Amino acid sequence: MAPRIGVKTGSGVTADCTALEIGEHIDRKNKRVVYPILESRRPTYGESKLATILGFKTPQISMQEQVLLKYLKKMKKERVL
Repeated sequence: MAPRIGVKTGSGVTADCTALEIGEHIDRKNKRVVYPILESRRPTYGESKLATILGFKTPQISMQEQVLLKYLKKMKKERVL
């Protein structure tokens, strides 16, 4: 469903993210700060490094890995989070 929404809205979709953050981007060429911006982190093809993907268009769409979501649900049930 997310890829279809991305096409309809003209925004990109980042899949299998391991971390999501809201941050800012400093554009030194045009001397401006873009805030808020979604920073999606995901493993590269070799999975030895993490790539940070910045979404400049809104809406910004990112999908978390299923393993991480299951872990967070488990932690929530155990009231650790």
